[in-house]
Order: sequence, then structure tokens, then C-alpha cells
Amino acid sequence: MLPAWRCSRTPAKSSAFPRAYHRVLKVARTLADLDTSKTVGRIHLAEAISCRMMSERMAQAA
Repeated sequence: MLPAWRCSRTPAKSSAFPRAYHRVLKVARTLADLDTSKTVGRIHLAEAISCRMMSERMAQAA
């Protein structure tokens, strides 16, 4: 398993700022903890990114 920061599918020129990326990693770590996993998997990162995108859309709609 690749570390989260070395995920091969992460775009090289990402629009995410370091703080936002760190927040996504924190959420992914929490999701992995809830899943009783010792490592953060791709599914945890995908779900964390999905949650982040959904919260941004909700903020724009309000």
C-alpha cells in the first residue's frame, strides 16, 4: 500500500492547498479508524475527498 502522499492517482498539479490536503488526510485517517484498519487505504481517501467535495457544494448552495 502506498502512503497517502504518494498515491499514483493524485494529479501532479493538484488545485488542493496543503491545508485542505491535510484536512482530507485527517478525515481519511478517521474513516480508517472507524473501519478498524491500521492503514489508510484508497477507499478511505476516496470517501474523504467525496465528503470534502459534498461539504463545499453545501456551503455554496447556502
